[in-house]
Amino acid sequence: MKHLLIILSLLLLSSPLFGDNHKGETLYGWDTDSGVVWKGFGDKKVHFVYKGDVKNGKPNGQGTYTYPDGDKYVGEFNDGIFHFVILIHNFLDGVAPHNLQN
Repeated sequence: MKHLLIILSLLLLSSPLFGDNHKGETLYGWDTDSGVVWKGFGDKKVHFVYKGDVKNGKPNGQGTYTYPDGDKYVGEFNDGIFHFVILIHNFLDGVAPHNLQN
């Protein structure tokens, strides 16, 4: 019985309900009237994709946004918002980086 309680406690503490902190996850950004909603599923042809560190279901830490048109933002994110990124825009003849800071 004691082991069962320990196992259940560990499962509850690792549950997303109590703070979700993962590295290397993929999230899809769904644009809504009230802002972006992050989900673990989507279509990369329609939704922008975030790959990287996640905390509480939002981009947090190092990661990459990739938009359906191929543009990428690579950098540091905090609570779903970028703080320093490099924009990599897809051109027909190559890739040109642009530094952005928010």
